[in-house]
Amino acid sequence: MRAGRRGFLKALAMAPAALPVAAKAAAQKMGLSDAITIGPAHESDLSFSEGPCNTVADDGEWARNALKEMFSSEAVKDRKHRAKRMAMTLDPDLAANHSMSPVAAYSIQIERNYKRITEEQKSWYSREIEEHAKQMFKLQ
Repeated sequence: MRAGRRGFLKALAMAPAALPVAAKAAAQKMGLSDAITIGPAHESDLSFSEGPCNTVADDGEWARNALKEMFSSEAVKDRKHRAKRMAMTLDPDLAANHSMSPVAAYSIQIERNYKRITEEQKSWYSREIEEHAKQMFKLQ
């Protein structure tokens, strides 16, 4: 059965309306709650809760506790969960790579987000430890 020129044009006109439905169905097949979009990651997802800086002990206990907290299994699970949530938005280079499957692009995006979150937390902890050391030793 051949679709004539008019049938092809009708299908072409309906394609933009069917694309979001198809994207949502593909996302549900992958176990996601919504369709994957293209664009920069949301900065609000990179934020994390404040550490125990207000209850600082002078013997460096806060720094030890902060490092233990950062590498605890609960913190790692939280970062992985946030990375998956942020992966609903693909980086433009992954979205433009048509030779890669959507599942592979999604997996790479999760790994990138996890690395971003971890680096952000490391830099935050290092700034907090530096501020604590300045206060502790009365440096300026």
